[in-house]
Amino acid sequence: MKTKIITVLINCYFLLSVNKSFSQIAFNKINDRLVQPIAASSNTNIHTDTNSFNLNTVASNIKVERSFTSYFGENAENNWSKVGKDFLNHFHVNGLPANALFRKNGELVYLITYGTEKNLPADIRNIVKREYYDYNITMAIEVKEDNRDIWVIKLDNTSEQITVRVEDNEMEQTQQFKK
Repeated sequence: MKTKIITVLINCYFLLSVNKSFSQIAFNKINDRLVQPIAASSNTNIHTDTNSFNLNTVASNIKVERSFTSYFGENAENNWSKVGKDFLNHFHVNGLPANALFRKNGELVYLITYGTEKNLPADIRNIVKREYYDYNITMAIEVKEDNRDIWVIKLDNTSEQITVRVEDNEMEQTQQFKK
């Protein structure tokens, strides 16, 4: 009996590992970009198996650093990655996980913040709940890009899962899955 359980666990672990590998390969193909980690110190080189770049690109890129600080303050986390020619920071804003992408000239490309129903503005929540009153809001994602404020909201009830998008007080359903 113990052998069967161990075998099942090993098989599950193997399948999850394979799935994760295939997901990463698919992600890289979709984005066609290589994400490379960047530390937060200066005058250091980071070497990877396939590429190397000078850390000064972020640490001394005063435009990116000043831009990030002007948006999020000096105490914000610095978990930078390089995405193509751009710089991505994974951090928390107002206690919520967020991703901000900056161009090398310091321009903010987008900010994505991940939250729940309690993080939705009342007007957005009312728009969604007016039509989907019998659903639970399980995730609320705010995307700020190009002077646009877009909310992507995941909803769930006993029989289906729905994703809606709200922009300029207009809502559209983007996905629907039966359970």
